[in-house]
Amino acid sequence: MRVSDNFTINAGGESYVTGAAEQQDKKQGGSVFAGDLRQSFCEDRIAQRKEMAQKQAMKVVSDAWEGDKAIDKDLEAGRARIDKLRTEMCDANARMQEIDEQQKMLIEGQGYAPDHPELADLAEEKMALQEQYDNCLQDMKVEIATISAIQIERLKHSPMADAKKQAEEIMEQASKDVLGMLVEESKEHLDEEQEVREEQAEALEKKREEQEAFIEAQKEKKQAGEELIEEMPVEEMLTLEQVKQDVQKEVQNIVDKMKLVAEDIKGAVVDQSV
Repeated sequence: MRVSDNFTINAGGESYVTGAAEQQDKKQGGSVFAGDLRQSFCEDRIAQRKEMAQKQAMKVVSDAWEGDKAIDKDLEAGRARIDKLRTEMCDANARMQEIDEQQKMLIEGQGYAPDHPELADLAEEKMALQEQYDNCLQDMKVEIATISAIQIERLKHSPMADAKKQAEEIMEQASKDVLGMLVEESKEHLDEEQEVREEQAEALEKKREEQEAFIEAQKEKKQAGEELIEEMPVEEMLTLEQVKQDVQKEVQNIVDKMKLVAEDIKGAVVDQSV
């Protein structure tokens, strides 16, 4: 028995298709993910459950079919025995009629006495034939009753019809089990996604807290600087401003000197070229 590679389950207006073709498309991507492995495992379980259900259903139908054939064979054998018994009864009855004719001819035609040995032999033979006839008749009644009982039981309960119903129940239960597997797999997938979202939310919350702490620290530094300036005497502030100007002036002098040096170097290069 060959099991189909694809298995379609319809539930809640949605169709779920699993099988080797879908798995092959995923393998072509060149990467294997945990979700793919979990889905592959789920698909394997679905395929195994479907194959097991198909084997069970097939066995039920096959057993019923074999049983039905065995019953047909028994019925055929019973009818054959009835035909044989009927033939034996007909032969016995025909012979008894011949004996009656012989006895009549011997008594009336030839004047045999009733106790004549030949008549006694015919009477004994007829008695044996009558016993054979009665036994055949009894056996025939038994065979007919047996066949009738089997046929009546078949009308009440058809083995093949019962097997078909049982097979349908097996496949229906398998479909329910497969749907349960799909629901379970979907739930696990949703739980994993929820866990990822929670981890991302925790990371974002941690980042936000770090940013707020940094901003608060900057505010504290700024506030401390402003307080320091407010507390500083005017003379010191003027001194700081003077220092700032002196530094800027010194920097400018250095820049100017560097320019002069650059000009000197350029002039020296020109002189050498001349």
